[in-house]
Amino acid sequence: MCSYKLNKRVKNDAWWRILRERYVAGGLMYEKYPKSYFESQCWYENTFLVNQTNYICESNSIYNSGCHFTCLSMMLGVNPAHLSSLLGSEGYFSIDDKGLMWDNNHPSNEGDSIVIPEHYNKLGEFSKASLKLIKTDKCNNNREVIDLIEQYSNSYHHLILGSDSHSLLLAGYVNEKYFVWDPNTEIESNQHDAIEKCLNGLRTLEWTFSEYGREGLHVWVFEVT
Repeated sequence: MCSYKLNKRVKNDAWWRILRERYVAGGLMYEKYPKSYFESQCWYENTFLVNQTNYICESNSIYNSGCHFTCLSMMLGVNPAHLSSLLGSEGYFSIDDKGLMWDNNHPSNEGDSIVIPEHYNKLGEFSKASLKLIKTDKCNNNREVIDLIEQYSNSYHHLILGSDSHSLLLAGYVNEKYFVWDPNTEIESNQHDAIEKCLNGLRTLEWTFSEYGREGLHVWVFEVT
């Protein structure tokens, strides 16, 4: 299976539409992110989403509570452990009255934004970034999700899909189907198989609805600048 990286000429255009028209013919694959950006929350049992060490507990680990956060880290191309350290020092995490950090990641309301402090991403690029939540929605079928993808199709748009308890990152297009990266690699008995299915575009929107969206899928649209 062939893959193509986004070239400079189309980088700031409506990339889903352009790449679908140019590269998918003949079964080719478009990946929005380099494969090296893939992360599994299951690799971080001892990394915690807290601002202060006194809130460290099993429930506040990336492994148990970090699916959405891992999707954010894949969007940015930053290791989740490094990102949690960067943001924890900025007081990023919200803790509920039971001392648990669950899905209170910011930005959580439309129009909210945060600044990611200066960092190196996995390509060796050093910068800071602004992360803004520009749209939240709930979709009941593939067509509704695709309509959102096509509406927010610039290179700086990123979409996270999920249920009330799990989040996945929209990651590419292959064989006329969009696919996601699932940070839960323990969904398979063999994590290697789960990772390969993500990287090879087998976690399609249809699969996402069957596994996580029987009551519809939440969609979060982010802008990274």
